[in-house]
Amino acid sequence: RKPTEDQEAYNLYLLARHHANQGTADGLQRAMDFYHRAVTLDPQFALAWASLASVQLFYLAGYYGVRPRDVAPTVVQQACRALELDPEIGEAHSILGIVETAIHQDWAAAGTRHEQALRLAPSLASAHLNYGNHLVTIGRFGDAVEAARQALELDPASEYVHVHANWLKYATRRLDEALAALELAEGQFGAKLLTLVRGATLIALGRASEAIQPFRDLYASIPINWHLSHLAWGLAAAGQEKEARATLRELHELEAHEYVYPQTVALAYAHLGDMDPAFTYLEQCYEDRAGWIYMPFATTFDVFRSDPRFEGLVRRIGAIPPID
Repeated sequence: RKPTEDQEAYNLYLLARHHANQGTADGLQRAMDFYHRAVTLDPQFALAWASLASVQLFYLAGYYGVRPRDVAPTVVQQACRALELDPEIGEAHSILGIVETAIHQDWAAAGTRHEQALRLAPSLASAHLNYGNHLVTIGRFGDAVEAARQALELDPASEYVHVHANWLKYATRRLDEALAALELAEGQFGAKLLTLVRGATLIALGRASEAIQPFRDLYASIPINWHLSHLAWGLAAAGQEKEARATLRELHELEAHEYVYPQTVALAYAHLGDMDPAFTYLEQCYEDRAGWIYMPFATTFDVFRSDPRFEGLVRRIGAIPPID
């Protein structure tokens, strides 16, 4: 059956999906505007409600100037509205699974949601990726990479799927595999979104200097603080202290009027050897629920592991040690 009888609402929904697939801050804002217009025209349009919640997952992660805890209630409300109208929308269950992990630290509830999503929508690539995220947090690294493989098989033409799938390889320390796949994907899509994961992988491989210019180019083309903070991290990891500190000062100026992604600021300070401000921002990651669930295992945080404060933070997260 058709998801809505209102053709204009459906056209707006399709426009929204087009912009959402770009994965940029501007594209996501345009997508939200179109989804809002679609559900205004047809408040019973369940799929549009689910997609409206889904497009805000980038904000739930803290990437685009919004504190995750602040956007979470809206995401939950919209996903639940979708399920009130149609309980069999797998995408909405997948979104709620992310909230259970990223905001509530409820691994069991998250697993139930993700498994339900895959039962209802086995061909939805994002549901496999979101499940892969959950599998990483409970230590099932091999299964997480398999979820990434399935997502790529389902939607090989999506840049976002390549980004997320290869991030799962990076997060599970399959660094050479991730880098090779990212370089291949850049030949298909160009740099843009892939730049961030490729840069993180290069830093983990001890090749931080190779990440700097791509980070610089990305910030020049899409000047948001998430990208600027990656540049600060890359510069610090490459030993370019003077510019790294100048970039951090620029980020601190932005903090006066917008939410700045704390994880990469913490990483920049840690690579500069300034562990007190690094842990201040790492604590903020935990409190804000911004990129915090990967601390126990991801190579990203190896720079913190020799500090006893990090072990205490990991215990508070309560994540499960890797099985494989």
